[in-house]
Amino acid sequence: MRFLIARSMEPDKAANMFVQWQKWRTNLVPNGFITESEIADELETRKIFLQGLSQDKYPVMIVQSKKHFPANDQIQFKSNFLFKLYYMREFQDILFI
Repeated sequence: MRFLIARSMEPDKAANMFVQWQKWRTNLVPNGFITESEIADELETRKIFLQGLSQDKYPVMIVQSKKHFPANDQIQFKSNFLFKLYYMREFQDILFI
């Protein structure tokens, strides 16, 4: 649905955008998941902590923003981006336990 909305509800354009997104995603994460070894440097910084669920069953994530710095090059940008995707996936796993 997000691709249809992004392309003004035109199915052909939305389908093309979806195919391009799939290619980009496959290129970025070829195994379909991100291994900890791919983002080892980012994990060592201990920027984000997943704390489980609150009393009301909401997921809790602690983010230390003072440890986040902009990427200096394309490799660092990719590592940083994969790190965020990794934690989004971990967060999703907590939600659907």
